[in-house]
Amino acid sequence: MKKIGISIMVFAVLAILMITPAAQASLTADIRYSETDLGAGLWQYDYVFKNTSSIDATHPHLNQVNLYLGGETSVTVLNMPTDWTSYTFIGAAEIGTPVATDYLEMYSDILSADVLIGSSLGGFRFTTDYQLGNIAYDAVFSNHAVIEGFATSSGTASAVPIPAAVWLLGSGLVGLVGIRRRLGR
Repeated sequence: MKKIGISIMVFAVLAILMITPAAQASLTADIRYSETDLGAGLWQYDYVFKNTSSIDATHPHLNQVNLYLGGETSVTVLNMPTDWTSYTFIGAAEIGTPVATDYLEMYSDILSADVLIGSSLGGFRFTTDYQLGNIAYDAVFSNHAVIEGFATSSGTASAVPIPAAVWLLGSGLVGLVGIRRRLGR
C-alpha cells in the first residue's frame, strides 16, 4: 500500500513538471549590444535581437524593437538588416543622417524578415553623441495576420560581456611565454 502511495505521488509530481512549461508560454527577447568609443564624443552601438520566447503560436515573430535612449541625443543610423526600417518620433531615421531624438524604433517591413522563436538577428548599428549604457526597450511580437495581433515585452538591453574564459586564456598564455623565456636562458 505504501508503494502505491509513493508511486502516485511520484506520478503527480512528474505530471506537474511536464505541464508547467506548457502553461508558462511567454514572449521574451534578449537584446544585446556592443559599445565602441569612437573618440571625439561619439559612441557606436551594434545590436543583436534574439527571440527567446517559449512556444506561442499566437505571436511567434519578433518584428519590432523600440529603444528609449534616456535623453535627447544625436543618433546616426549606420546599418539596418535587409527589410528592416528605423524610425524616430519625428520621422524616418535615414541611414547616415543624424537625428536628434530620445527614441529609436526598428521594425521589419515583411514577415520573412522577422526574428522567429530561438533565432537572432544582428546588423543594427548606430552612433550617438554620448555613452548610453543600458537602454530600456520594448520588443513587439506579432502574428502578422491582423493589424491588432501583437504583444509586447519590456526590458533593459545589456552589453555583451567579455567571458572570463577569454581573460583566463590570455593570462595563461602570458604565463607560458614568461616560463618559456625563463627556461630559455
